[in-house]
Amino acid sequence: MENQRTIEQRIENFKGIYNRLEKIVDNIPDAIPNTVTDMIKKQILGDENLRELINQLDHHRPPRIFVMGRTGVGKSSLINALCGMYVAEVSAVDIGTKETVSYSCKEQGRTLMDILDSRGFAEHEGENTETAEEQLCDDIIEFDPDVALLIIGCTDRSNATDDDIDFIKKVREKYYKKNNAELPVVVALNRVDGVMPARETDPNSYSEKKLNRIQEHAAFFEEKFDKKQFNASAVIPVSSLIDWKNDQGDEIDLDDINELSAEERKRLEISYDGRYNIDKLRESLENAIADYEAQMGMRMAFKLEELVLKIANHVNKAMSTISGTVALSPIPISDIYILLIIQALDTVMIAALAGSEISIKTAKDFVIRLGGMGGAGFGFRLAAQQGSKLANMLFPGAGSTISAAIASGGTYAIGKAAINHYILGYNEIDVKKLFEKDKKADKEN
Repeated sequence: MENQRTIEQRIENFKGIYNRLEKIVDNIPDAIPNTVTDMIKKQILGDENLRELINQLDHHRPPRIFVMGRTGVGKSSLINALCGMYVAEVSAVDIGTKETVSYSCKEQGRTLMDILDSRGFAEHEGENTETAEEQLCDDIIEFDPDVALLIIGCTDRSNATDDDIDFIKKVREKYYKKNNAELPVVVALNRVDGVMPARETDPNSYSEKKLNRIQEHAAFFEEKFDKKQFNASAVIPVSSLIDWKNDQGDEIDLDDINELSAEERKRLEISYDGRYNIDKLRESLENAIADYEAQMGMRMAFKLEELVLKIANHVNKAMSTISGTVALSPIPISDIYILLIIQALDTVMIAALAGSEISIKTAKDFVIRLGGMGGAGFGFRLAAQQGSKLANMLFPGAGSTISAAIASGGTYAIGKAAINHYILGYNEIDVKKLFEKDKKADKEN
């Protein structure tokens, strides 16, 4: 998986293409009717859904998450599991974090989220509990979290969590007074890997027996919350089990990790991934956050690749619609170059999302190679002369003219091929095989 910084740069590259789209269309080397160029600009630049997707990229901030849990429930491990990298100290022997601390989870200098990690009540021995609670509560309000994450041991059937629930209620009261809104709380039932049969640590191989027991534990806590009149946005059973290795491939014991320098810890990689339901937990945190920019920050932190594909598919559908509109009056084969330009522009924008700034000519060559019509230097005018042959290669069902349905479907298939090649990294041979498979499916339908 590419790091977040690289994906962010790709999105910035796409935004540059998007902002220059009008100029790019005006400078297309092959003459096409002004009605078509105007339609392209209107359909893409006037697409409110696409504009909203792009605006989301500009309006986000790292979410602030207050993390609370009893000692030994795996708070630090879960933070690492959420981030998919080592950001919080973990100990296999001692009791996790030692004090309330705030820090930022970063990757490649980019802040994913800000964390306030509190001490559990068990750490307040010898202190005035009420005073400690008040101080902690004040610290939380000052931090101004977007969401609270309460971590509980999945198999803990004691009454210890009752105190934590009561404390969260106090925090919520103060939070409401300050913000006139309720602090959302997501509950993570951690360490489900320890649920019997404990030997089953690979989440992809959890037996039905283990999964049923996990659900029984979740039902126990949901009933407890109901009795305590505690409203949680979500209750998610999770496992934060991860083994780590250094950049030489040597596995590192948890205690030894904490002896590494900060730079060495940054280079740690996952050697065994036993995480369970972490994506669901991320989604629950995102959905619970009310602040739009913080919610977008959560999405940008963990769903950038998904967002890239979403934008690419949206652009492809828009270009397919344009092709279909152009062909509402069936297009003579001699005018196929009009569709080729639309498809080339579709490819240019998709390639930009992959970090490649290609020319219309390069994109045109890619489209024509998909049709088996040779490579570089095959101009649009020559495409018009060879129109019948190329049309049958690119547009399943084309006869002497290309209908709206055929034009739209053909453009969509080419855009899909561009996504497979530029974004997903398939080589052109495999892309062409997938393209031919899609064409065959279209003919059968």
